[in-house]
Amino acid sequence: MRVHLACGVTDMRKGFDGLAARVQTVLQLDPHGGALFVFRGRRGDLLKVLWWDGQGLCLFAKRLERGRFLWPQAKGPATQRSYVHAVSKFSRYFGRSPDLLGLEDVRAFQVHLVSTEISWPALNQTVYALRFFYGVTFGHGEIPERLRTRAAQTVGRQIKLDP
Repeated sequence: MRVHLACGVTDMRKGFDGLAARVQTVLQLDPHGGALFVFRGRRGDLLKVLWWDGQGLCLFAKRLERGRFLWPQAKGPATQRSYVHAVSKFSRYFGRSPDLLGLEDVRAFQVHLVSTEISWPALNQTVYALRFFYGVTFGHGEIPERLRTRAAQTVGRQIKLDP
């Protein structure tokens, strides 16, 4: 299942039709395609999720009593796409929603990526995306703290990897 985050702020007074229109006009996507579209309000304490279940649009809301949802800023579209792609790839590998997966699953996914001979920069980008996803989006601070990246330094023609 694809998940699209509407970066930036959304008017939380919008309902089914207003959010579906935003998906069509701003994101230029079909709200009836089965993907999840997640929106955050200005104060940051409210999320709305729009989803087509095959029969009709569903609208879910979550309001925090304390704190706020940390949300990606509207950085470059390439960064947003790469992070969403990394989390989607992770989810597809296990065939489950990423919110049902934990630290051991992330480590197993890293091992899988290394076995496919992925480049270190691409592996680091995936790890950064998963750290952001679990730490910022879900607020699971224990997962990002335990995920490490590798820094590659070129020394002459050899590559030295620092743990």
